[in-house]
Amino acid sequence: MLEEFKIITKDKLPDNKKTNIYTLTEKGVDLMPIIAELSIWSDKHVREFHPELYSGETLQIIKNNKEGFIDKKIEDYKLENWK
Repeated sequence: MLEEFKIITKDKLPDNKKTNIYTLTEKGVDLMPIIAELSIWSDKHVREFHPELYSGETLQIIKNNKEGFIDKKIEDYKLENWK
């Protein structure tokens, strides 16, 4: 479904045709603000039911500078995956 909606693409490793590599498309990367918001929301509303949820440094960075975090993650992703 994610491929069908062009949120991800699927490729094979050049040296291992059995392994699939999934990469976000521009549409997929555009979901980053939603993912950041869901992280903040789940920390606030789901943690009481699942205290084992991640609560480390990254979550604090998202809470303190959401826009900066999103911009940096998108930039890093594009540099690493869209060559």
